[in-house]
Amino acid sequence: MIFALLLLQASLAERIDALVAEKLPEGARASILVVRGDRALYARDAGAAMIPASNTKLFSTAAAWTRLGRDYRFETRLYLIDGDLHVVAGGDPNISGRFHDGDPTAVFKSWAARLKGRTIRNIVLHDPHGGAVVHPDWARYEDGPWWKAPVAWFSFNDNCVDVRVSPGAALGDPATISLSPDTAFVTIDNRTTTVNTVARGKDVVYSMRPGSIVFSRQIALKARPPTWSIPVEDPAAYFGAVLSETLSREGVRVTGEVVRGSDPIDAEPLLVHRSTLADALKVTNTRSHNLYAELLARHVAVSAGRPATFEDAARAVTAFAASIGAGNTALDDGCGLSRDNRTTARDVVTLLLRMRDDEMFVGSLAEGGDAGGTLRDRLAGTGIRAKTGTIDGVDALSGYAGDVTFSILLNGQKSHAEARALIDAIAEAVVGR
Repeated sequence: MIFALLLLQASLAERIDALVAEKLPEGARASILVVRGDRALYARDAGAAMIPASNTKLFSTAAAWTRLGRDYRFETRLYLIDGDLHVVAGGDPNISGRFHDGDPTAVFKSWAARLKGRTIRNIVLHDPHGGAVVHPDWARYEDGPWWKAPVAWFSFNDNCVDVRVSPGAALGDPATISLSPDTAFVTIDNRTTTVNTVARGKDVVYSMRPGSIVFSRQIALKARPPTWSIPVEDPAAYFGAVLSETLSREGVRVTGEVVRGSDPIDAEPLLVHRSTLADALKVTNTRSHNLYAELLARHVAVSAGRPATFEDAARAVTAFAASIGAGNTALDDGCGLSRDNRTTARDVVTLLLRMRDDEMFVGSLAEGGDAGGTLRDRLAGTGIRAKTGTIDGVDALSGYAGDVTFSILLNGQKSHAEARALIDAIAEAVVGR
């Protein structure tokens, strides 16, 4: 048995060495560790400090799942005091259409049902945990993609508005632009034109302007309508505006404004909306959702008595990593967008071994070939459960392949395609393909 294991170990090591020699992209360095139990099947610079990209989420989700507990609930509290509706944010990333058949306002409608027939004066928003909404290191990325949405304790619809652009009714007409949720909070500047055939480089694009989103260029008359999820600048104001609009549509009269509150509330809540950490864990890891990861990291910070800031959230998750023996990990954010995050393949494997017997955690990772996750187009049929990671010059894959635990971190490459080809070839070698 021992001889067979040693033979397998030697064979796998030789195969991975050959793959690295053949496929390592120009300029790249690799940190790799593959283990079965406490035995290393392959190691290459496993202690090298690397930028992990979204493998950072493994630490944030494991910290949340361990420190907060599997029964943890996010709580948003509503109070009706002297005609005002007070809403105390709970840092809940799940208030969206994701768990409600695509209706982003479903939760707000359920609140309206409790308030129907009443008259509300002001909607007063209480944010018990402030903090910067955009990490300073994220400025290097362009504005506009959903994955750079601002982070706030008030979170609604991933802090994005979903925009669908359809061709106009006739040639020369502007495109038809619809929003979900349907809200006046976002101003659209429509500079598009419907044409028969779109010239190269003239497809519809959007750009962010103070107070508005500008759509320009052309859309073909028979085009399939594209949809974008576009971040809003002020998540709390967005939350309040759409809540007010939804209440009004659902039969609750709102006579005042959306305002900010700061005084503590000493009263029984009218209602408490709860959602689960388990749901958030799955979204964070399967979809590699940055906003979710950042909010989970902030909850870890708050549970440790720290402020809900990027800095304190990163420190809290880093402290968790150190507590489980992953002491060479130093994080700068909770999701992996920051280029100042550092870890090692050995630390990632240490974390994964710690979480290996937790079915909920393992099940939260993307599965090879599953359409719902970040491995939808990769490693189908391997049974691999893993966390991907991608930012400029960084590609990563860490997770489980049967009874094997692995981490593959690549830094410095110019080609994501070449890096993923090597990573996937190593992963397939691990499962014996």
